[in-house]
Amino acid sequence: MQLFYHLNILIMDLTSHRQQMDKAVQFFMTELQGLHVGRASAGLVENITVEASYGPMKVPQIAHVTMMDATTIKIEPRDKNELKHVEKAIYDANV
Repeated sequence: MQLFYHLNILIMDLTSHRQQMDKAVQFFMTELQGLHVGRASAGLVENITVEASYGPMKVPQIAHVTMMDATTIKIEPRDKNELKHVEKAIYDANV
């Protein structure tokens, strides 16, 4: 009976470690999306924060992101007044 009790503790410990590992894997996958691999990807700009006039927002929240071809990303702000803010955020991100 005591061995079974110890096994339950071990399973509970593994569960908490699994949650931490899942977070680490998710972070890693997000980072991989932004890699420069010779092709344009929406992942290159989706985590860039724009200081918009109504608060900080990610690029996909403030603009429509379209892949034109393998090397071109088209970013159209929904509010044309935010164009300078989007441009500055992308420039500052050094993408």
